[in-house]
Amino acid sequence: MISWETTEPEYLLGLEWSEAADGTPICYDDGAAYDSIRAKLTGRLTKAELEELETAYTTTRGYDIISTGYLLGPEIDTSTSVHVALLDLVVDGPTDSSINLYDVTISVAYGPLDAPPSGDISKALNGGVPYHMAHPTTLAYLLCDGDEYSVTAGRAVDRECRWYASGLSTQDAREAVQALRTIRGSQYAWYLTGIVEPWGPGVDPIAMIWIPSWQVVAESNLTWGIEMQLIRDTGTIPDPYFVMIGNDADMAGDDGSEMIGVL
Repeated sequence: MISWETTEPEYLLGLEWSEAADGTPICYDDGAAYDSIRAKLTGRLTKAELEELETAYTTTRGYDIISTGYLLGPEIDTSTSVHVALLDLVVDGPTDSSINLYDVTISVAYGPLDAPPSGDISKALNGGVPYHMAHPTTLAYLLCDGDEYSVTAGRAVDRECRWYASGLSTQDAREAVQALRTIRGSQYAWYLTGIVEPWGPGVDPIAMIWIPSWQVVAESNLTWGIEMQLIRDTGTIPDPYFVMIGNDADMAGDDGSEMIGVL
């Protein structure tokens, strides 16, 4: 068992995002069967461990990881054997003059991923730090006399933010990732309360949102962070009793027992 020191997991979902002329995000979804994970691991290996790793890298390119923690993100427990594909291997060099240990960095791929349960993103969205961005809804022109002239551009999206949540337990991060993999290209009803203004001062935080991109970050052996791009839909007001999930427009939560997104 190799105790890999750091991991940088990256989820690659079977999604392709583009943008309509009015700024509305558009998602093309190939399905969860095409979801996979890439991860970059760093560790300090003995001669025997490095020999086994390099043998796999130069032949089959398949490798069984057994290590403490969650090296492939909060969904995959690597304390039992997990088979990955070795994409790259870099030996940074021996750690001392005796050349008994080597610092090594590997890039691996894991997939396909199992279809996720619905998950729960509320804890990741209940608290965090927003960095908002305002988009103009007009086209502006500077006149010869220095005055300005503007016309309505018909942009449907005027606000977005990068949302940074940290200090999540492995369980909370796992549920957030499962929720993100379930939401995919659909919208999420975000009922944020408190003093945080994710879209900027004076803008109602409650909104239907798209989440085109996100990343899970291993902060330590016990905690995780999630970074998300949140885009506000200015044309839809969320209903406090319903939220749309998946791609088939099914509605859930009319009695509150399965409500998603309501805090």
